[in-house]
Amino acid sequence: MVIIALVVIVVPALALETVECGTPTPTPTPTPVPGTCSVAIDAVSTGQTNGGSGITISHTASGSDRLMLVGISINDNAKETVSSVTYNGIALTRVGAIDNSRSGGNDARVEIWRLTAPPTGTHNVVISFSATLAEQASAGVMTFTGVDQANPLGTFASAENDPSPASVTVTSGIGELVFGVVATEYSAITTDSGETERWNLHPGGDTYGAGATKAGAPSVTLRWTTGCDSHWAAAGISVRPCSAPTPPPPPPDTFTCPSTSMKLLTDKGELAGCFAITNDKQNLLAGFTGNPSLPMQRADWTWEFQAGSIPVDANGVPVPAKFRYSYTFKEGETSH
Repeated sequence: MVIIALVVIVVPALALETVECGTPTPTPTPTPVPGTCSVAIDAVSTGQTNGGSGITISHTASGSDRLMLVGISINDNAKETVSSVTYNGIALTRVGAIDNSRSGGNDARVEIWRLTAPPTGTHNVVISFSATLAEQASAGVMTFTGVDQANPLGTFASAENDPSPASVTVTSGIGELVFGVVATEYSAITTDSGETERWNLHPGGDTYGAGATKAGAPSVTLRWTTGCDSHWAAAGISVRPCSAPTPPPPPPDTFTCPSTSMKLLTDKGELAGCFAITNDKQNLLAGFTGNPSLPMQRADWTWEFQAGSIPVDANGVPVPAKFRYSYTFKEGETSH
């Protein structure tokens, strides 16, 4: 009888949202979703104008799986809108817009525009208005990396009102990143501590604009504190991560045993290795060749051969019963 004792050791690889005159609400920490990319901030650039017909902002984009979002805050006293946005001459697409409707619909307006896969390098973002502004406007440009190129955004959300705080609730998800923009008339803006402020501008007069991001969750509220008499409009959108690349399949297992050897099979029927057929069963291991395609190879095992009933390890300590494997090789066998 030949006693085989094998010892296998496997080690696995192993905030607060501030509400004016209210009670703080805890912000849960999101858990990343396995198998996806991670949305990251590439760069942020800003610009503003006081009574101009447009805003030009120099911006540098880099990285892979890119998305550009432009958030624009306007005091649309004459109901001006954004007529176009370009980056390096490439037209962006309007995602959505919202006006404050409380005082004739001409006090605060927010627009969000997007461009998937913007060119890398430094180029100008050119924002053109429908007319020369009677008041002021500001804008923030953000590029993101790790974004789903086929379906980069969730559903556009918007809100408008007069009392503080300004807020908008966006449908999102774990692993996504929410982008939001706000515009106010008459009041400076304080970004809530539960989100990351990306810009906060006062281009002049009674006009204010800000932008922020916040980690994704099933429902995300962006909030800004404003004055009690301010008119505000806010909008937000969720940025979706790309899928992680699928790893290549493992190479086919081409390991075989010579006809003059005995096969050692795993419990799944996989070919673990080959024993050279020899009359010296005490030195059977000397003729063993392991299959390198299996995750557990001979180097991961402790093999002990002994003619007696209790195998010992290299230090002479008896191997526990749960790690022993005993088998009598029969003449003419080709595998086990």
